[in-house]
Amino acid sequence: MPIIEIPQPGSPLSQGDILRDINLFLTADGWGEIGGQPAKSPHCLCLVLSRPCVIEHKDTVIAASVEKLADKPPRDLDTFKKVLSFLTSLRDGPSSPDVFYLGQIPNMTGRYAARFDLLHTIHVPPSGSERQSFVDCKRIAVLHQDFLRDLHVRLFRAVASLGFDDH
Repeated sequence: MPIIEIPQPGSPLSQGDILRDINLFLTADGWGEIGGQPAKSPHCLCLVLSRPCVIEHKDTVIAASVEKLADKPPRDLDTFKKVLSFLTSLRDGPSSPDVFYLGQIPNMTGRYAARFDLLHTIHVPPSGSERQSFVDCKRIAVLHQDFLRDLHVRLFRAVASLGFDDH
C-alpha cells in the first residue's frame, strides 16, 4: 500500500494533502521588544494538518514543513534485513516522533518527510472557485487513508507524550 497517492482532481483541500510552492516562514533572530522577525523557511512543500471542518470554515490552515531526506541510507546497511529495518523504523518513527515519513512524492526525486517540529499557518483563498483553483495548482499528493489515520496517532505522540526519553 502506498503512503501517498495522486489526488483526485476537483476534490476539496483536506488534512493530509501535500502542497508545493508555498512560502513558509519562521521567527528569526531579533528578539528585542518586537519578538523576532520573520524569515523565509528553506522548505516549499508542506503537509496540511488542519481538520477538514476547520479547512472548510476558515481562511488559514496549519501545515508541517516537508523536507527532502538524505539521498542515501547510512553506509552500514549492507544487508536487505538492515535496509528493511532502517526503512521500517523511519516509517514508524519510534526514535524520531517529530518526523513523519512520506516516502517518494510523484514526479519528484528522493524521499520526503513532514516535520512536526516545523509548523506553519498558511492563508488559503476563501471557499469557492478561487480556493479550488489554488488547491488544483498547489496540491501534488495526498496521504493514503491508512496513513492519514497514522498521522493522527503520530501527531498526538509528537506533542502530548512526555516521558523518560525527553531530554
